[in-house]
Amino acid sequence: MACGTLAQQNDNWHFGHFATIDFSSGVAVPGSGPLEALEGTACVSDANGDVLFYTEGTTVWDRNNAIMPNGSGLTGGSSSTQAALIVPKPGACGIYYVFTTQDHFGNGAFRYSVVDMCLNNGNGDVVAGEKNILIATPCGEKITAVPHDNGTDYWVITHELGGDAFLAFQLTPSGLVMNPVSTSIGSAYAANCMIGPLKASHNGEHLICQSTFCNICEMFDFDASTGIVSNAVNLVSQYSLPGGFYGVEFSPSDDRLYLATTWVTSRLYQIDLTTSTLTQLQSIPGNYMLGALQLAPDGRIYLARTNQPFVDVITDPEVSGTGCNYTQAGLALLPGTTSDVGLPCMIPASIMQPIPTVVQVDLGPDTSFCNAVSFTLMGPLACGGTHLWQDGSNQSTFVVDAPGTYWLDFSSACGTGSDTLVVSSLGNVFFDLGEDTVLCSGAEFDLQVPTNVDTVLWQDGSTAGSYTVTGAGTFWAVVTSSGCTGSDTIAVVEEVAPTVTLDNDTLICAGTSIELTATTINAAWLQWSNGGTTATITVVDGGTYSVEVGNVCGSDSDSIMVSFAPRSDPLPDAVICGSALASIGPGASIDGVLWNTGETTNTIQVPEGTYWFSGTDGFGCEVMDTLEVVFVPGTVSAAWVPNVISPNGDGLNDLFTVVGGAVTDVSITIFDRWGMKMYAAKNGAGWNGKVDNTGADVPDGTYYYLVEHRNACDGAAHSEHGVVTLMR
Repeated sequence: MACGTLAQQNDNWHFGHFATIDFSSGVAVPGSGPLEALEGTACVSDANGDVLFYTEGTTVWDRNNAIMPNGSGLTGGSSSTQAALIVPKPGACGIYYVFTTQDHFGNGAFRYSVVDMCLNNGNGDVVAGEKNILIATPCGEKITAVPHDNGTDYWVITHELGGDAFLAFQLTPSGLVMNPVSTSIGSAYAANCMIGPLKASHNGEHLICQSTFCNICEMFDFDASTGIVSNAVNLVSQYSLPGGFYGVEFSPSDDRLYLATTWVTSRLYQIDLTTSTLTQLQSIPGNYMLGALQLAPDGRIYLARTNQPFVDVITDPEVSGTGCNYTQAGLALLPGTTSDVGLPCMIPASIMQPIPTVVQVDLGPDTSFCNAVSFTLMGPLACGGTHLWQDGSNQSTFVVDAPGTYWLDFSSACGTGSDTLVVSSLGNVFFDLGEDTVLCSGAEFDLQVPTNVDTVLWQDGSTAGSYTVTGAGTFWAVVTSSGCTGSDTIAVVEEVAPTVTLDNDTLICAGTSIELTATTINAAWLQWSNGGTTATITVVDGGTYSVEVGNVCGSDSDSIMVSFAPRSDPLPDAVICGSALASIGPGASIDGVLWNTGETTNTIQVPEGTYWFSGTDGFGCEVMDTLEVVFVPGTVSAAWVPNVISPNGDGLNDLFTVVGGAVTDVSITIFDRWGMKMYAAKNGAGWNGKVDNTGADVPDGTYYYLVEHRNACDGAAHSEHGVVTLMR
């Protein structure tokens, strides 16, 4: 693997709908890839300008455009302004932190995952146990990074929601410091202010923080030695700017600032920070016409264009006013690919020049040992790079068997590092019987001491070079060698394999629940097939449920089939045109019918009013229903629609549809918050929470409806509109 320096880190862009741009040749070359993103992405390349991996906040693709084995399920928002940012771990070649932010459909969690390019045969993978680690919440869709003044670390910066605090987290060779430097300054960001970017200047001295829908655009000073934010400047009031801010970028020298708005009217501005001069470069009526701004390695600034086969280009961003040469559709994308609102999010300081990296090399503290014992020194754990020991050898490890001074120089594409270790005269004999452990019932193992010692004494008085452990206990050995002594102790606990049993398969009535209990013996852990980890779980859906238990000596499993009797369909309310008796009843499938009228037949003739009955279905489950009989003498009968649906398949509130009323020719249309049509049908069963009832599930949230129908009695046309909340 070639570990990338930061000058080439940004040579490959993946964004929009399958669009890519390759800058490794020095010019922008459009291409295509598998990534599809509405807004922010992040990409990183190696020292040769070849892509290493990229992400849109939920999935990580490798250099071969394949999803990394553990690369799915990141919690970044698919509609987050800055969904992800890739930052190399200081002093660790090939280790990258992927920071993610959630969008307005999430709860504002700011998290990180770690990618190790040494995994997966050098193609990289997300490190198990270091995925979706929560850093802070709630936070906006905002993230940037600035190199620390110490020349090694990074500041990773975001902004809280529900307050006015910037949170600066320090990324060090030891990892991320979870306690941030918090600065309360500038505007407070309410929950609806999360959309919009946070970007640092390339010299790390300034921050721009924006909110698209809260009319916020502010500039601040940033101290890269302390992480403190200061000196708020309200650019909205200073330059009489409109709202809707989305894109932001500095020129390479940081002397000119470019801003793009995307709401009501999409505008592009340049602010010459040396003269405080504002120039408007573009104005397009309509929402989401212009998107993110990003400086590229070729020195040009690119502007995302929503659902267009091109991006706009600012060719000379250092020139004030219209001389900056803003060109609409300045770069055509590869046919079949399009831009959208977002572009890749980068470390601003890394775009135009590399940042030197010092690789951490640690041989450990100076020490002493007996000449009869040796130990091994290990170089940095990094893919690629070269080692040089004090004797001129270049292996990755070095065996120390005598006093002296030992040193190692390490060099790689990520940087260089060195360390020295002094080993002094003789001390005690060191050996290791191993960590305290568990012995499975019926098993045994041997404890060993070094073969070149003079004497051995075990806890039972034996003096052999090994000892066979067959059960639980505390075991130790004392050895001597050339006048040096050493000892070690190990504790062994005996364990047996676990067992688990479940009850027999069962059938229960719909609408009820059942508790399943796993009876276990000697289980150290328990895992149900539905993700539960407690001995008892409550089941509300039918199906096969299995449980597995285990300990260090093995595992066991069992399963149970839970069947739910189908729920009897409810009786519809009866709306009768004119005046007549209505015939109502559940049909012959229900036994033991009892009406509130006292009648016991399955069908009864009734006048207008409210009626209920109880009975038993074919599975022995109780059935109860209430219906209302309404006679409509040719008058308007208003249709009723729900204001909340939960399309989770449980048979309750699964559909948005018209309920009640003598209506015909019912037409339902559903829109999302952006005005996109999600569903439209006439005389259909109703909306089930999917795009056109067959596509992907739409996110939980608020949607808008339009219902049109005719009165079944007089034929008059009616319509209703409003909002419905979808919660699964």
